[in-house]
Amino acid sequence: MLILQRKLGETIKIGKNIEISVVELSKNQVKLGITAPEDMAIIRDDAVCKDSPEKKTSSAIMEEVAGLLLEIAAGSYSRQKTRQAMKRVERLMRKYADLKVAEKKSSGCCGKCDGNCSGGCNHG
Repeated sequence: MLILQRKLGETIKIGKNIEISVVELSKNQVKLGITAPEDMAIIRDDAVCKDSPEKKTSSAIMEEVAGLLLEIAAGSYSRQKTRQAMKRVERLMRKYADLKVAEKKSSGCCGKCDGNCSGGCNHG
C-alpha cells in the first residue's frame, strides 16, 4: 500500500485516466473527488458484500441506486454528472436483475416465473 499526504485542493494521478483530489477536510472526514473513465466502477468498501469482495448483495445494489437517485433528485449533480449517475443506475439495475434471476435459479426456480414456485417449478 502506498501512503501519501495531500493538502486541500491537491490531486493524485493514477495512470493517465484517474485523478483523486482532496475536495474538503473536516475534523473526522476527508472528501475526495475521483475522476475516472465511465466504465470503471468506483465502489466504497462498505457497499460491497464482505463475504465476496467482487459481489454486491442485492440490498447493497438497491442502497446504492437509492443514494444515486436521491442525489440526482436533490439537484446535487451537474448535467454531465447526472447523466453519468443515471448510466450507473441503469448498470446497477441490470446487475440487480441478473442477481435476482441467479438467486431464483439457485433455489430451484426456473427464473421464468414470478418466483413463487418454491423450488417445485415446472415452467422450465
